[in-house]
Amino acid sequence: DGNPNGRNAYIGLTGDWGTFLYGRHDSPYKMAWYSTGIDMMGDTIMDAVGLSSAEANRFSNAIAYVSPNINGLTFAGAIVPSEGTNNATGLADGYAVGVMYSNNDLKLAAAYEDEGALGSNNNLGSNNDNDRFMVGAGYTMNAFAIAANYVMEDNEDLEKNINVIGSYSFGNNKLIVAYGLDDNDSGSDQGSWGIGLSHALSKRTTAYAAYADSNDYNQINTEMDATSGFSVGLIHNF
Repeated sequence: DGNPNGRNAYIGLTGDWGTFLYGRHDSPYKMAWYSTGIDMMGDTIMDAVGLSSAEANRFSNAIAYVSPNINGLTFAGAIVPSEGTNNATGLADGYAVGVMYSNNDLKLAAAYEDEGALGSNNNLGSNNDNDRFMVGAGYTMNAFAIAANYVMEDNEDLEKNINVIGSYSFGNNKLIVAYGLDDNDSGSDQGSWGIGLSHALSKRTTAYAAYADSNDYNQINTEMDATSGFSVGLIHNF
């Protein structure tokens, strides 16, 4: 049950047959969602999850399997016991599966996740019963890269999330443009976009500047709330 800083913390076995693991780990759904290259400016004001209000869970007590790469194809699956939360005591109170394909410049992904009876033990709220399905693709051609993900989520409202992002590299620089949409049946929709520039100072250090804007709309598409922001930062990989 260890949860250092909320990051992945697990034990496992790896061989030619793949990887089995137990502990706190990214959901196979989350693995598939990111595998398309959708998050070109992660952990910044242009983070893809924030732009579309998409879900990207990391489960505690996950029992998971990740297959080896077979001609570009990888499969991942996980079951998650709730350990008594919401009176659920099964071995698979929540589960997720994901399929990822990568071959040269093309990336494809599909995934399904059902939170079932999982709740506070996984930081998902007290009474979660959400499920979601996603498909996504990414493609790189010379200096250009593009990725798009589409999500359908069934919670209290039927919700759809769309992310589209593209980049152009020149020298040590990369120009990135992103768009995210959160469309739900309650009538309170959110459209967001961002533009950013990163510059590689070295193999391990990158500087960036980014601007993002978000608007919430009601059913007649009148602006309810608007927020925008500008950020600069430095990323160093140790």
